[in-house]
Amino acid sequence: FSFYDREWLYRSDNKQDNFDRTILNSKSYEEFTKRHLIGLIEQRFLKRDWPNELVSWLDKNLYLENWFSAMQCITSASPEMLAKLKSISTKSWLQDFYLLRNGDVTADISDNKRIFYQQLSTFLEQSNCKTQTQIQQYLASLTQVMAKFSKNTQGKSFSVDLKTGKVF
Repeated sequence: FSFYDREWLYRSDNKQDNFDRTILNSKSYEEFTKRHLIGLIEQRFLKRDWPNELVSWLDKNLYLENWFSAMQCITSASPEMLAKLKSISTKSWLQDFYLLRNGDVTADISDNKRIFYQQLSTFLEQSNCKTQTQIQQYLASLTQVMAKFSKNTQGKSFSVDLKTGKVF
């Protein structure tokens, strides 16, 4: 990762925004790539992809439990679902979101977690979650989008003939 070390030094010397240098301690390219994506999420994607109001709200509400409390339907969650909502951080959810969005079938997310994200969408549809405020609408939409991403089908819906380049 010597190239990235030189880049970090250059950016530091020139007083530019910089990445977390500890990424250079990664033991493998896989670890480096995942940490790089996390850095992109925090430094670029959230600011570029999401409304400021939502980013600010997500920064203050650290677990999925907070999401469903904000939509006023947390009391409808089963004890098992509530335990999972309390255990998945907003940061972890955002990482999974971008791993699924960018990596699709190659994203390193367990089947159990993918199924849980789908179950959250079903819960949202079947419960009386509130979606009157802008934040509630954002949270509901994100829950539904994550369910679609987690179905693990985007990359399976086509194939490429490497000899002809034809997409099926």
